[in-house]
Amino acid sequence: MQQEIATPVDLKVLMNHIYEYKKGVRRLVLYTFNKKYESFAITRLERQNIDYIIQPVGRSEERRVG
Repeated sequence: MQQEIATPVDLKVLMNHIYEYKKGVRRLVLYTFNKKYESFAITRLERQNIDYIIQPVGRSEERRVG
């Protein structure tokens, strides 16, 4: 029996947004997530060759563009 790795709902939403974007259902996505998922989100977007902008909220941090 193969064990599934639990994927947080937040990441499932991101993956669905990426799927819909690649299919042409969405032309733009606004996605808010916890900082702990940032590296996963960036890696996923870069592997799919999707441009992105990260705009931190709360503390004063610089904006990252990929």
